Amino acid sequence: MRGYAKRLCTGAKDEITWQELLDIPLITLQGPFLEQVTVELDDAIAAQIQQARYKVNFMSTALEMTRQGFGITLCLPYMPEVIDWVSANGLQMRPLTQPIKMRQFFIYQRASRALSPATIAFKQFLQTYFATHYHDLHQPETLSIK
Repeated sequence: MRGYAKRLCTGAKDEITWQELLDIPLITLQGPFLEQVTVELDDAIAAQIQQARYKVNFMSTALEMTRQGFGITLCLPYMPEVIDWVSANGLQMRPLTQPIKMRQFFIYQRASRALSPATIAFKQFLQTYFATHYHDLHQPETLSIK
């Protein structure tokens, strides 16, 4: 484990702040991912992420580069296959905080076709759930560390 990753893992911290990412080699995905991640962040932190040392096209590449010790990477926490790969390869994931990033969720439906009763019930369930459990949806972005 390289020094920068070891610093972040010292004391088995449960979470890491965005500020702690400054001056650490970062591996990010190219494209819209960078724009989404940097919204709501301090200018210095946003610049660090946008000017990451390594920009790759695939999450698998970023994770392998992290495993090889090139730096650390940002990863969304909802990808089960990524989480399995991370644990199988000795990497660790930590939520990023200060600020905690928010994600939006949308329900899409076909405009030219009526919904079935089961689909209507499911849509109503989702809308009710989101309205009553909104605070549970604020999952922080996750950092992958070796």
